[in-house]
Amino acid sequence: MKSLYLIAPPCEGTMEGFPGALTVLKNYLDHKLGENPSYILDLEAESISQVGKHISIPQDEEVVVGITATTATYQNALQVARAVKGINPNATVVVGGHHVKYGTNQDQVVLEYHSDIVDYVCLGDGEKTIEALMQGKTGSEVPNVAFLSDGQVQHSQSGGLSTDEWEQVPFSIYEAKS
Repeated sequence: MKSLYLIAPPCEGTMEGFPGALTVLKNYLDHKLGENPSYILDLEAESISQVGKHISIPQDEEVVVGITATTATYQNALQVARAVKGINPNATVVVGGHHVKYGTNQDQVVLEYHSDIVDYVCLGDGEKTIEALMQGKTGSEVPNVAFLSDGQVQHSQSGGLSTDEWEQVPFSIYEAKS
């Protein structure tokens, strides 16, 4: 059984906030994939130099790790991805958020320069993306992503939640795990 870790990277030197998008993502996935353990690691108040001490993922289990990245936290998100791969080299790492979304060309930059630590770049809403990865899908089977195939950046089809699907998502606050 795969575990899911959704991580808000440190905001050292930037404005801290509440990882609301990760909360919505976790609520959706808990609703759809209730048997899979999922966690939010809110590292926004942590120092980037200490990030490895705060990432508590299993070393030898199948895990999917989603990391959010704004432009202000992009470099910290990459440091989190590096720490994750240092703990569990087989972890599936997805970076998403405003910095890497469609139209910015950053998906190509991330994958061309950081494919050793980032497996997928989420190009839109991450609900269907993470759901597919948790179900064992890969590459073009995963909606809303950019990924490398034979050294070339590829894009899968986009696909978000319908209004009916959104209306079924329970909204609740998360329990912080640090």
